[in-house]
Amino acid sequence: MKSRIQILIIILLLSSCAKEWLDVKSDDSFVVPTQLSELQALLDNTNILARNVMGDVLEISTDNVELTETQWKAKAVQIRNAFVWANDINEGLPDRNWTNYYGQIYYANTVLEGLNKLDKAESISVDGKNVAGQAYFYRAWAHFNLMQLFAKQYAKETAGSDLGIPLRKESLLDQSSVRATVQECYDFIISDMASSLSMLPELPKEVTRPSKWAGYAFMARLFLQMENYRTAKLYADSAIAIKADLLDFKNQNSTSSYPFRQLNEETIFYQTMSVPGFFVNMELFKQYTEADLRKKLFFRQSGTQYSFKGSYANAANFFSGLASDEVLLIRAECNARLEQYDLARKDLLHLLENRYETMPVFPADDRLLLDFILTERRKELLFRGLRWLDLKRLNRDEKRKVVLTRNFESNYYELLPNSSRYVFAIPTDVILNNPEIKQNERD
Repeated sequence: MKSRIQILIIILLLSSCAKEWLDVKSDDSFVVPTQLSELQALLDNTNILARNVMGDVLEISTDNVELTETQWKAKAVQIRNAFVWANDINEGLPDRNWTNYYGQIYYANTVLEGLNKLDKAESISVDGKNVAGQAYFYRAWAHFNLMQLFAKQYAKETAGSDLGIPLRKESLLDQSSVRATVQECYDFIISDMASSLSMLPELPKEVTRPSKWAGYAFMARLFLQMENYRTAKLYADSAIAIKADLLDFKNQNSTSSYPFRQLNEETIFYQTMSVPGFFVNMELFKQYTEADLRKKLFFRQSGTQYSFKGSYANAANFFSGLASDEVLLIRAECNARLEQYDLARKDLLHLLENRYETMPVFPADDRLLLDFILTERRKELLFRGLRWLDLKRLNRDEKRKVVLTRNFESNYYELLPNSSRYVFAIPTDVILNNPEIKQNERD
């Protein structure tokens, strides 16, 4: 049994590496999983499904990072170009974000189709529904992450006409690659998550697997990104009702190379991303007071600059999954936007009493509370692949627009709010092999 599962995974890995997922043709000799345990094994392949690869491009593009000229010159071409928001960051090279996320979708579709071929009693068993729920979750998760890279920020007034991404609803590799609208993409993701939540267990056997807890947290993130604060709050409520444990940062060892235990009690859904070496933006670092325990737990001094050590992955790779602190901050933000200020303060107090040696003073003026929450959000959730998403949505608010700048090598670079360069170009090789896909325009 073990050898057969390994063969199935190797076949999928080889097919993912050979060409872009949207470019390869179907292979009639492909070995289809025939047992529920094999389908679960495919979903447990952490090399594909537990890697949230977009962190390298998204983090390096934000105002959280700094690179010296020496660091910049030593980076791969995609990283150098992403740092200065170049028109084509890949310069014709394959885009591993595109490849990896469509690979995750292919895995999910393979599992869903495999379930349809099982004995009905097995496919609708508790374990069968759990596997289906996981597959729907992964398909939604990958489509959502692709949207953050290759589509415009969701805007209700234009979502019906803005271009999204090609949706993949089955594993056939030679299907049409026409781009759906942003609205169609979000509708599909939400539909998948509705199916997922109807089947998943409340808590997972392992936090590398999706669960209702993870599904509610993901939906809170999704609806926050859509600026649907009432619905985001409801899903945050549901996630917190299941479990909302927090680490007390007073009990963490700030002298450790990586202070936070992997799979700690805040972890709802575990994923990691690789981010190339960089320094932390000093303007961001200066926002942490001496009373803020995160200042010593998150950062390692390197001469006059600082690098980040505060990943929940307990390693050089960065945690990019879902965690209790994010859900609390989502609910706090939603409550503030809905003018439920006492509830917003309650969530923020619960989080920050576990983050500060002595508590900061909250704004007495309710109108200032949202800005306070957004500042704490940035300081808490840095280097999880979320800052780019926040910039895209917050730039739609005239009061919160941010201009990003780089100034080195005698060159000045600028990324204006709502610039078309917040949407990455679809890989050139994908466009060449799929002429029906319309390229994103980047000014």
